[in-house]
Amino acid sequence: MNKVIFSNGFEHYMLNDTSQDNFPWIKDKFVRNVINHEDGFFLVTSKDYDRDIDILHSDDEDFNVSYLRQLEPGILKVFDSMILTRDG
Repeated sequence: MNKVIFSNGFEHYMLNDTSQDNFPWIKDKFVRNVINHEDGFFLVTSKDYDRDIDILHSDDEDFNVSYLRQLEPGILKVFDSMILTRDG
């Protein structure tokens, strides 16, 4: 393990071997998920009520893929449900 990302929701740092660097391109977004890939990370980021979710890469400041958010997690609660099959 030679890279580690530290985030408290407001500040983001990356430990790269023995040096610690600020990780500013996350800006003021929250890290929702991190996926390890080869020598870097893909970071899934967003604010609480953003209209999209951004995927960033730890090694490329210009890498940014955005997906439109369709539904806020936890906004719907199902108290009772019925699943109907085609047979009845």
